[in-house]
Amino acid sequence: MLNTCFARPFLSALAVGLLVLAGAGPVNPPAGAVAPTMKTLQEVEPRTALNTTNTPGDASSTYIITQPGSYYLTGDVRPTGGRNAIMVNADNVTLDLGGYSLDGSSDTTGFRAGITNSANRRNLRVFNGTIKSFRGYGMIGRFDTSSFEDLAFIDSWGGQLEIMQSTGCTVKNVRTRATSGETGIQVGSNSTVEHCTVEGGFVGITIQSGVVRGCSVMNPSAVGISATNALVVDCAVEGANSTSSIGNGGIALGHGAKAERCVLRNCQSAGVNLTGRAEVVDCQFTSCAKGVTSSLSGRGRIEGNHFIICTTAISLGGASSFVVGNRFHLNTANIVMAAGNTVGEVLDFSAAGATLTAVNVHPAANVVY
Repeated sequence: MLNTCFARPFLSALAVGLLVLAGAGPVNPPAGAVAPTMKTLQEVEPRTALNTTNTPGDASSTYIITQPGSYYLTGDVRPTGGRNAIMVNADNVTLDLGGYSLDGSSDTTGFRAGITNSANRRNLRVFNGTIKSFRGYGMIGRFDTSSFEDLAFIDSWGGQLEIMQSTGCTVKNVRTRATSGETGIQVGSNSTVEHCTVEGGFVGITIQSGVVRGCSVMNPSAVGISATNALVVDCAVEGANSTSSIGNGGIALGHGAKAERCVLRNCQSAGVNLTGRAEVVDCQFTSCAKGVTSSLSGRGRIEGNHFIICTTAISLGGASSFVVGNRFHLNTANIVMAAGNTVGEVLDFSAAGATLTAVNVHPAANVVY
């Protein structure tokens, strides 16, 4: 007789096996060649390598992109013979530099660029790489509604990222460094420049309209940030080195511009220079020749700022400015201005033992301490 202790698990396993076989499909595969059932990488993310086969160049450029699409580098590009590195002659292009460099240091002829175009283009995205040492510009041209992210532009002679007429652009996490050249980052209207670092050059950042946010500019020879119809917020400028006050300064604000919560240090002409009707609010100025200054056409609201160890904290050449709620500490002069400006009461509490109270100070007062 079959041992029941052995028979029960055996019969249960046999029953499960029969059920599995009953539900399985045919053992023999269908006729025809076996084909893959998944998409290829090219189908998931179609990309084209930049090379002499896919993107052949000419006498002016090492590589030329003529079709929309996604492109990537497979190594550093070092142009010779007075050529640009990459010419973009198509709209709707994505260019991944792949962590590699466009390096113009091997070329001692011509005035070329790392990236440029032959006509206005739209919807370009460039990211993840370095563009350096071109005798012309790191990048120049008009590329509307385009973005530039996670890039470094270093020591190109003419300038770094100069797309001055380009509208609707985004520049984010870009670093530039230059011992010469015009501008670190220059964009057109309705653009945004965020979390960028600019060192050296003539002008750090120039924007026609839009927002400059969270950027740092160090040691420009003339202007740190030049803005018209734009908001400059949470930025820092150290050492704008021009001693000329005409249009220069840590931040130069044209008509419709505003600087808010910015930090200006060691600016040799002015921390903020008003060249049009603009606003300076909640900024801090330390060791500047002038904290806020204006040309004859420059005027605006100067409110809630803090001036420390400046030669002249506020110096206004024009009329019709509104100066209230500022704080002054250890400046040689606090407010010097032409007639026709409106200034809140100036209260001096700099004497030893002076005390500010709710009775003797109000929000519109300018306070010396």
